[in-house]
Amino acid sequence: MKIINVVSGKGGTGKTIVAAVLGRALAREGLRVLLVDFDVFVRGLTVLLTESGQQALRNEGSTVTELLASDNNKLSREQISFARFYECDVLPAVTSVGAPYEFEEALKPLADTALRMRVINDLLRSFDYDVIFLDNRAGLDNVIVASSEVSDIVLSVAEDDIVSLQTNANLINHLRYIQKIRTVYTVINKARRIRSYEDLKGATSFRQTEFNYIGVIPFDSELMDDFGTARFWTTVYESLYFRAVIDAWNKLASLEQMKEIS
Repeated sequence: MKIINVVSGKGGTGKTIVAAVLGRALAREGLRVLLVDFDVFVRGLTVLLTESGQQALRNEGSTVTELLASDNNKLSREQISFARFYECDVLPAVTSVGAPYEFEEALKPLADTALRMRVINDLLRSFDYDVIFLDNRAGLDNVIVASSEVSDIVLSVAEDDIVSLQTNANLINHLRYIQKIRTVYTVINKARRIRSYEDLKGATSFRQTEFNYIGVIPFDSELMDDFGTARFWTTVYESLYFRAVIDAWNKLASLEQMKEIS
């Protein structure tokens, strides 16, 4: 099993869609995939899966919020039930995406390093999956550090503007040189001026050595227009965006000895 932690230096880079699209693509290849929404405040993955698709996620069963607060209850693998979204199992952040933020309650378990490590490492690694994607909040906090430390791979999603590239560099440099996490990669998302697959293959303007770069994904206006609608997933599979995501994954898979996507 591989645990892949999806992060970003700043918000709005599209990391949640990248994680969801990769999860479904791998599941369609026959792998057992679990998507986990580790952002208990913004809950982007939970919202995306709840609001888009004909098989919209129903937030029933266990949640990440419950797992992070489970130290006293000692939740076991047998006590955890998963939601289902198309081909993937899901651990949503919360039961209700519209519930008010309860910062004080949520921060208590997040501040406990031993608890975070137990939940993320011991519990998640007891699950029977080929790949687990953790969709984290943007930036850097204790949960991102803890989840990065116990993950096999950290995938940082950045845009190609100067602010996003710098915040991405700040994040991955901290993970690499302060936290000593070596398997950190970057994919460039929402790249402009790419209209064809030939343009995509020629997009080589990023410094691979600095970012451990695995690929570039173009901005797709039609995809953004259909975001949150029942047509969204159909649009994904018809797009250059999807082909670019697959190319990026296959580059990562070749480096980390994982299954490539056809």
